[in-house]
Amino acid sequence: MSHVPEDVNGDLYWSAAELLKAFESKKSTLVKTYGTWVIDTRDVNFKWMWVLIQGHSRGAEKVGKATTFRLTRRGDIYLVGTTGEPLKDARGKWVHVGKDGLVCNRFRTTDVTSYRQKVFKVMRDLVRDQASEFREKASATGMGCDMHVGHSEDTPFGALIVEFMFAKGWPLPCLVEDLVIERVSPESGDYKLASDTFAKLWQEYHREHAKLFMQPARDNLSDNYNNKRTLWQLEGKLADTDTAPPQKKAKAKT
Repeated sequence: MSHVPEDVNGDLYWSAAELLKAFESKKSTLVKTYGTWVIDTRDVNFKWMWVLIQGHSRGAEKVGKATTFRLTRRGDIYLVGTTGEPLKDARGKWVHVGKDGLVCNRFRTTDVTSYRQKVFKVMRDLVRDQASEFREKASATGMGCDMHVGHSEDTPFGALIVEFMFAKGWPLPCLVEDLVIERVSPESGDYKLASDTFAKLWQEYHREHAKLFMQPARDNLSDNYNNKRTLWQLEGKLADTDTAPPQKKAKAKT
């Protein structure tokens, strides 16, 4: 399967090697021109690099409230906020971005698990407001570390997605990774369902069929494997008598 080219500030790149070469070249030019000083935002290499950073594979989670970036003496890129100070993570360390998140992860199209995880995140984000509403009604707001919003054992979250696909006419077997997602925008690292109509139908289906309840965080996490087994069985990847996870299958290249 050929990869859709990555668009960075109007330039198209068809492979990780091609994009990486451009990344290293433009970063080297910025290092030679500015060193550790503030970079001129009108610089064409700055503009190209900033668009690339906005499309980081971890999206808003990584870029956060950054408004620009600076370089260390070694040429490492770190993010800077509105105050002009470096952004810091939970450990108090400067937030850096590197070639894996900026370049390599964009072209890892054969990793079914990675794509599958992105689909799950998109589907969860679409019903996050419903979970928040339920938490508020259960008087559990602000207790996220201790109490999680869970889905019933007979229809865990993943299974609900598959049942939704089947209900909307998806042919069997319904696989979570068959759902089509796309970047929110060329510059974004966040994803959405390719069909806005399908997204609305999923929100309606979840509101009608999801059986939510509050449970201790430890119990919610310990249920994870059993929930996966239920999903694998629905997808036809696991027989009722199987005890081991299904083998991962690489997508065939065409």
